[in-house]
Amino acid sequence: MISIDSDIELVAKAACEEPADSGWDSMHYEWGLWEYKGRSGWVITRDSDHIAMSNWRTVNKLLLEEFGPEGELWRTVRAGHWAFGWSEELMVQVLIDKDGEWEEDNITPIFKRCIELLRTTVNDYPLLDDDDHSTAVHEALLRSMDHNWPSWADVEEDHSDNKKVFSWLWEHNFHDFGDDGDWCSEAYIGCACLALGLIIDSDVDRELLDEWLLRYSSDRRYAEREVINWLSEFKAWCEAI
Repeated sequence: MISIDSDIELVAKAACEEPADSGWDSMHYEWGLWEYKGRSGWVITRDSDHIAMSNWRTVNKLLLEEFGPEGELWRTVRAGHWAFGWSEELMVQVLIDKDGEWEEDNITPIFKRCIELLRTTVNDYPLLDDDDHSTAVHEALLRSMDHNWPSWADVEEDHSDNKKVFSWLWEHNFHDFGDDGDWCSEAYIGCACLALGLIIDSDVDRELLDEWLLRYSSDRRYAEREVINWLSEFKAWCEAI
């Protein structure tokens, strides 16, 4: 297997070798795929994490800015797979002269640029754009919060309260959002709802509230993170209604 740090001529030649399980549409073969066009090294799947997705968006943006829209020089190729569902891969023109030699002078600037970016993420720093990644993680957090609202919380159907709750959690250092940064726990959201007054004031189901309180106040994971302080206030509120 060719290393990404190998000579560019070897990387280019490997990029144009059709894999054994290749199953792309024939239209891509007519485009010159595996002849003098091939893999850029940039691919995502259904299961790609936030870092991979952020880098994918950044590379697409850079190629558009530096080489123009998809067309003869590059395109996105999508394929289905029995194991990982689907994949999208950036294919680019690798050779300037398709009948020329596999020499550096005959390798396209767009392919060199893709490999340069790939080497950067492997050898230097995994993210191409910190701002894009931060935005993506934030948006994923806001979306995932929809699944963790306590049933007693009084929130707007348009999800406008998501940002309020997230901001409160961030300001109060509730930063335990999981290893991949894509969820907020119900206990944390409940604490924020209490602090922000996002509580149903009428037709409150006392048994439901008591069950929720018992579940989280007895969990040491939350007590160790000072969530228990907010749960105590929540209990006081329950007793007052």
